[in-house]
Amino acid sequence: GIGIMELDFAVSKNVSEQVRISKFYAFLHVWFRGAETGARVLTIVFFMVWMKKLAGPNNVSGGAIMCAIPAILDYIFTLSVLLVLRFEKVIVNCLLSAAFLVGNLSQFVDDPLYVHFSRRLTKFLTPFRFLFITLALVLCGLATLETWFFRRWGGR
Repeated sequence: GIGIMELDFAVSKNVSEQVRISKFYAFLHVWFRGAETGARVLTIVFFMVWMKKLAGPNNVSGGAIMCAIPAILDYIFTLSVLLVLRFEKVIVNCLLSAAFLVGNLSQFVDDPLYVHFSRRLTKFLTPFRFLFITLALVLCGLATLETWFFRRWGGR
């Protein structure tokens, strides 16, 4: 959260002014970015755990590949959006997509040259990430329910 806040501080005049004025705002911003990063990491970890369970305990190599699928899909989606929006050169978009795995880095950009792009990018990423975390929570709930069901009724 602190690293992303430092990035927000550097790219947003509004965030830098608010952080200089109010320590409480700085605390809230670090808390927000930490929660966002935590949610992103937990979502990907939930999917990885579910995919590992789907692969089965004996499928070691396939399980490792399946565990990476959620992060790869998120990376590909973000890269596709960046390429469609024609932000930068392909190599820059590839690097940015990897950084976007931990959070929406363009959320607080207020530079006049990039504000339109960052708002369009956020408009694409927000619904996708909401669906991603919702699906992760549903799948974890189903996996928990399945485990409970088999422990309760599996012995009969």
